[in-house]
Amino acid sequence: MKKTTLALMVLVIVLMFCLAACGNSKPAEPVHTPGKDFVAFWNAMVNNNYSEAAQYIEMSQQGQIKMMYGSVAGYLAKQNAGSVNDSNEDNQIRILSEDIKGTNANVIFEIKIKGKWYKASIPMVREDGIWRITLTDNGDLPIEPAK
Repeated sequence: MKKTTLALMVLVIVLMFCLAACGNSKPAEPVHTPGKDFVAFWNAMVNNNYSEAAQYIEMSQQGQIKMMYGSVAGYLAKQNAGSVNDSNEDNQIRILSEDIKGTNANVIFEIKIKGKWYKASIPMVREDGIWRITLTDNGDLPIEPAK
């Protein structure tokens, strides 16, 4: 009986310490945010990792691209050919803000082109926990100048 009481007291003390430790922890940052996912897409494109970049394209468009071109990665490689400057100075982006409304978001960012920073925006949609880009009808990124 004494062993059971002692074991129960030890268990209660351990649980109290665990609960106290959990109460002081900060909430985890979300793994996927519009800004983080756009940066991941951008970096994959700059590094010619088209398989990685493909996961950030809207899912319905992925299906259409696969039917027409065989693979999303191959399509992105073809679209990207000659458009990325190899200079480490260019192709940098920095996220300024995210405007999230349900499963839609608009990311405001700056991009460095030929040594100069430009402010731009891109809309994104959340599908299966990932923020994705809907390409234009021409297959381009829907990047617009931002104020």
